[in-house]
Amino acid sequence: MNNLDAYDEREAAQRATEAIIEARHAGVPAAVMALISVEASLKPTPAREAVLEFMAQAPGTLVLAGPVGTGKTVAACEAFLRQRGLFVRAAHLSRLGWFDEDAWRPYERAALLVVDDLGSEYFDAKGGGQAQWETFFDLRHSELRRTICTTNLTAEEFKSRYSEKWRDRLAERGAFVRVTGQSMRREAP
Repeated sequence: MNNLDAYDEREAAQRATEAIIEARHAGVPAAVMALISVEASLKPTPAREAVLEFMAQAPGTLVLAGPVGTGKTVAACEAFLRQRGLFVRAAHLSRLGWFDEDAWRPYERAALLVVDDLGSEYFDAKGGGQAQWETFFDLRHSELRRTICTTNLTAEEFKSRYSEKWRDRLAERGAFVRVTGQSMRREAP
């Protein structure tokens, strides 16, 4: 290996390290980043294929739905290596004050937002939580911001939980992709 090849390898390693640090600062969990690093050379999963296709299209919303362990979160977080963004768990967003604009602003404005585990957020009996989510996703939709959501909800559960307005926006510029398969995690004893 000559000096130029060694320099190129060091530069590539430095860029990869910077991307990992940036993703960690954006909220991507360390365990997910470790999986991305380890599994980067493995064949594509249905979730990865959906994310790659989504990232090649105009901005919109992608909902990756399926059972636990099918690689939805890992695939969604791999998008950070292509575009800067933020990662947040749905339950965390639902705990933000509905009228705290400063708390919501980074999530509203992020060019790419990964909302993990959609369906785990709290909705109050009066519908305030649902209205806030609809407003939030409608804003991201109207501002042409990319959003990737992961969920364990079935299509029917999703349909009964979220408004027709949001589902209509999803149909206009987005996709609900059902990811199937066995858990890629080891079986628990």
